[in-house]
Amino acid sequence: MSDGTAYVSWNGATEVAAWRFLAGEDAESARNVGEVRWEGFETSAEVLDAPYVAAQALDANGRVLTTVVS
Repeated sequence: MSDGTAYVSWNGATEVAAWRFLAGEDAESARNVGEVRWEGFETSAEVLDAPYVAAQALDANGRVLTTVVS
């Protein structure tokens, strides 16, 4: 994360349709702060400045494929 922008990439991922970003004080308090469509190798989104930031890769049906923690 840099200046309120989170960056995420997953080399070789072919099933990712979107990324959901979560932010909060920790994993238990993290809430959805936005979703963006997959833009290729690297996708970015403006997110809240928080101690915990994570991104969830979503497939075309909205199912979580993996979660990446910053």
